[in-house]
Amino acid sequence: TGPITPHTTTDTDRAASWHSSGATTVDDHTIICTAPPGTGHTHTIKVKSIKSDTNTISSSAYAAFTYAAPSITDYSPNSPSSALIHTSGGVTVSIEGENFGPAGTTIEVHIAHSTATPPLASCTSPVVVNDTLITCTAPAGTGSNNRITVIIDDLTGTADIFDYHAPTVTYVSIPADDTKQPAPRSGIDTVFWGEDFGNANIGTVDSNIQIYLGNSSTYPTSLDASVCINCKIITADHKIQCTCNAPHPHPYAFADVYDAHSSDGYQFDYQAPVITGTIPNDGSMPTSGGSPVTVLGSNFGPNTAWGVASPILTFGKRNCTASIYSDTTAVCDSAPAGLGDTALWITVASVGSAEFDYFEYAGPVITGSSEVPTTGGPFTIYGPFFGETAPDTLSITIDGIDACPNQAVWVDTYTAYCPSIDPGTGADHEVVLILDAAPTPSPPASNAYTSMKYQNPVIYAVDTGANGYMAQDWVTGVGGPLKLTGNNFGVANTDKPILVTVNYELCQNCMVTSDNTVIKCSVCPVGTGKSLQLTVIVDGQHSPLNNITYNYESPSVTSTNPVSSTPTPGGTGVTIYGSNFGPASYPVAYDLVLRKWYTSLAEFSYSHWEPVTVSNNKLVIGGFSGAGLSYAYETVYIPPSSNLKISFKMDSACQDTANTAFTVFTRDSATKVLIDSIIAPSCADHTDEYHSITPTLSSYTSRNIDVVFQVKQTGTPTSSATIYISHFHVYANITNDNHNRSVSIYNKPCPAIWWSPTEVVCTAPPGVGLFNNLEVNV
Repeated sequence: TGPITPHTTTDTDRAASWHSSGATTVDDHTIICTAPPGTGHTHTIKVKSIKSDTNTISSSAYAAFTYAAPSITDYSPNSPSSALIHTSGGVTVSIEGENFGPAGTTIEVHIAHSTATPPLASCTSPVVVNDTLITCTAPAGTGSNNRITVIIDDLTGTADIFDYHAPTVTYVSIPADDTKQPAPRSGIDTVFWGEDFGNANIGTVDSNIQIYLGNSSTYPTSLDASVCINCKIITADHKIQCTCNAPHPHPYAFADVYDAHSSDGYQFDYQAPVITGTIPNDGSMPTSGGSPVTVLGSNFGPNTAWGVASPILTFGKRNCTASIYSDTTAVCDSAPAGLGDTALWITVASVGSAEFDYFEYAGPVITGSSEVPTTGGPFTIYGPFFGETAPDTLSITIDGIDACPNQAVWVDTYTAYCPSIDPGTGADHEVVLILDAAPTPSPPASNAYTSMKYQNPVIYAVDTGANGYMAQDWVTGVGGPLKLTGNNFGVANTDKPILVTVNYELCQNCMVTSDNTVIKCSVCPVGTGKSLQLTVIVDGQHSPLNNITYNYESPSVTSTNPVSSTPTPGGTGVTIYGSNFGPASYPVAYDLVLRKWYTSLAEFSYSHWEPVTVSNNKLVIGGFSGAGLSYAYETVYIPPSSNLKISFKMDSACQDTANTAFTVFTRDSATKVLIDSIIAPSCADHTDEYHSITPTLSSYTSRNIDVVFQVKQTGTPTSSATIYISHFHVYANITNDNHNRSVSIYNKPCPAIWWSPTEVVCTAPPGVGLFNNLEVNV
């Protein structure tokens, strides 16, 4: 009763004690006082009555006194959202509320998600500024609505209001290579890079960590995005790895970490699809298409719907929607029409692949073409597989040069046409048809067809001169000139080879002198016969066989030697003179009767001439006594491009070696100049002695060689001298006669043993009578 004076005492139950001030006794049962500042619970209350300094009466009863628990109302920084603390923590935060106690009160502060289990992350360096404000350094954390827990003397206050900075996705890759974007397939591990992912349960799958792949840049408000599974933080704050499907071609990635989510999605592209092959790809697909094609590759996307169109397969410029597809396979049920090697793409929801070189359609294949006049003109190419519709552009090349610039016309899948190509000649020109089906970078080209030809030359008429026959010089082997008129000879003065043959032998110096219609040759081969094949070859193309034929001038007989003969059983050598007998011809070896013998010659001035006679098939030269000369010679024709060897058998009778000389030599028939091959046998008896001469042909001005046999006696010979010549042989490299020549007397064969252009020697058949008809057939 009565007033009570406050008094401080030592309370053994507590480490500190307080005393009230202004305590007032209301009645015997009630005291009112002002409590001191404090915190905590179960404080001891004692009532002490102080009578004097030495006389104190204390209550013996105790009661539990508890202060109000701390209460949290707000924190900062928390506005704007960009000012929120990053998940790495380390930033001072201010916590507002009440009942935090007086300044300096010892407290604990934790910031952790409500689902977190102890030990909770502690806010370091907590300081009670006053009863309504606490400051501390925030720990690392993550998410939104984190729980702030304040513990003061075992009294706890909480508030689920603390937000860390929302996570942000900045990049997407695959685990194995940070530089590569993921492929668009189901169930692929994907790494999401960013900030403020936190550090919760690093390396362990955490259901509070989610990645959403949406189709817009704003966070999905409904489940219109794919949720990746098995998400976990693999690098604090910066990397999350999940297993994801590919729900959209250009998805936006959102991170949701402990109820904090990205406000803006990060859009990325999956790896572009890649084509590695097709089935078929062997050129068996017709240009009309219509058959299935399986495209092989990777990154075609999942085999579940994305909510977008199926992959598009593009063949050249025509599309086919895949009916069945997986990440590595796409099937086109019916390939569109196409042609040649056609570029192929696959587009997976507007993400296109690189070009695949190439899907191969059949053709185009050139199987034939029209002939073109050498003056130029229309040209048609025949197929098949030129395409089902007209290509964007078409070109025709001949020998690598565009033969129809901007004029080539597509007619149908079997035909292409050029209104006019340039003049030309020849055959086996290489033709290529190029069909450009945009946007193919490399246009499909046909096979190289190498049988394109201009029309063959044709001969209409032959002009050989005034008498209708080509002049011939059988000595030089040169004939001509020759003029042909016709068509398809090519342009005048062309550099293409122009060949003209008469009976399959070439003329020389042949040129087209008037475009396509006239050829002139200055030199042609000499020849014989009629109805002979005449051919023009222009740039390898022949005029038709039997197009036109040519007749050489007929042979003409002017005289014979001998002119007549007594009735004979045959065997007499007959020399026939004339013209157009054809070239010289020899057997390999034969006996030739010496037929030119004389009793005197102007070039010799001897007083005595002994006649040359024939006895027992031997030519007898000499046989006289005294000074004199006996002389005989045979003229041998040199065939063109031949070698020549002359041999003979000699018998002789001679004893006077001092005054008698035997000589055998060759001379030029035209100049009578002795050339070479002098044989001077000694004056003695010779029996069956053979000799030969090989003339030096380059030393002769003409094609005629005289082989001369001579016996000459001078002074006063003591005996007669005679030589006998037989087995006169001529060897040449002409072994047969292909000119189909013959001689007949009274319709009986006169076998020819030697021919020259102007002389024929034959062996007369048996016969009698006058005016026997002698005929030379060449």
